[in-house]
Amino acid sequence: MAKCHLGHSMAIYNGYGCWCAVDEVIAKPLDGIDECCKIHEKCYQNSSCKNMLQKYMFYPYNWTCDGLNYKVYEIVRQDKVYVSPPENRPTIKCTSVNVGCKRDMCNCDKAVVECFAKYAKPECKKVCPTTKKVVKIVGKIQRKVSELIWLQIGKEEQTDNLEVCEKK
Repeated sequence: MAKCHLGHSMAIYNGYGCWCAVDEVIAKPLDGIDECCKIHEKCYQNSSCKNMLQKYMFYPYNWTCDGLNYKVYEIVRQDKVYVSPPENRPTIKCTSVNVGCKRDMCNCDKAVVECFAKYAKPECKKVCPTTKKVVKIVGKIQRKVSELIWLQIGKEEQTDNLEVCEKK
């Protein structure tokens, strides 16, 4: 979805701030991008999925990007790259075949991508003050859950991780 609507991979948000692919963080979001991740996490928590395993193991769901059909699988997804200015972004739609948990996961993922579209693509990762101890491994060693949630991509996109922002 991110490639469709934003023109870049979700991988760049992995480990960003206090809420992007970090479990059980209760901290104030660092900026708008981090707020998008918080909203996404809360969306997952409030979904109709019966347990956390369902939420994080990716029920395959169907979606369209300006009429082209896609289906999300655990890690591999057919995806085309669209790069366009914000006013001409392709439209994401969760298809009607999604019901229950699938529908909710699709809508949560769609909402976070649309939220990210409000902000410029980050040039570096902001780090949550409560996670500074693990900053050195972000981008190198990813928990399986984080990979499934945020990467949702093929191997060629795993190099899209950002460096940690330097303090000024």
